[in-house]
Amino acid sequence: MINLELVEHKRFENSRNDNWWLRPFIQALTLTFFALYAMWAVVFDVEHHKSEINDVSFVSPFYSPEIKLDWWPENLSPGLILIWAPLGFRLTCYYARRVYYRAFFADPPSCAVGELRAVANKYKGETKLPWILNNLHRYFFYIAFILASIHVFSFVKLIVVGSLATMEGQIATLLLGLDGIFLALYVLSCHSCKHLVGGGLNCNSCSSMTIKRYQTWKFIKKLNTKHHWYFWLSLITILMADMYIRFILAAN
Repeated sequence: MINLELVEHKRFENSRNDNWWLRPFIQALTLTFFALYAMWAVVFDVEHHKSEINDVSFVSPFYSPEIKLDWWPENLSPGLILIWAPLGFRLTCYYARRVYYRAFFADPPSCAVGELRAVANKYKGETKLPWILNNLHRYFFYIAFILASIHVFSFVKLIVVGSLATMEGQIATLLLGLDGIFLALYVLSCHSCKHLVGGGLNCNSCSSMTIKRYQTWKFIKKLNTKHHWYFWLSLITILMADMYIRFILAAN
């Protein structure tokens, strides 16, 4: 048995010639802005989360679907009723973990870059609180799938009830439609979705059901290669739709 000597590296030591720190820095700024804006929109500015044009209601994605509970305290935002579900799905997302581990904890800072702190023989993986909660991702997926379906259904319903009658309504419908589409793509391209439709199979061609599952798995796998794009696009379209409803429609 050979005992290899541990070599201590300096913080952020690397031989890269590019600006490796730029991507995690921008990602940290983007996620920080989104978190602060979402907290303000959901917790504090409740009044402007919905606007109406010709009896057609446009609801911010942060509050969709609208749920009214008789026992819910009046001094608490109704947006808090469901916000934990998409928040939990995003925080436990495999790609999101990679982003905020690098952006906020520098653990690791980037590929082929020295760690911020020495972790030799101390790495425990996601087996301790709070990181062990990331294992709930597969369960958050089921809730996120339902919410994404509701967002898409709400978009279709807007068109049916006449949301395209005005220019403001057309823009709002477009933004809410993009929100629903990219949210659905983000959820469907999830690793948990790929495992759900095609995991646990010993044979991909033993029956018509396994063949269909395998074909579906291949489709989800293609979506999965763009999972990181759908993560960011869904964040951006949520912000755009909320801002338009909150600052443009509500001001008219």
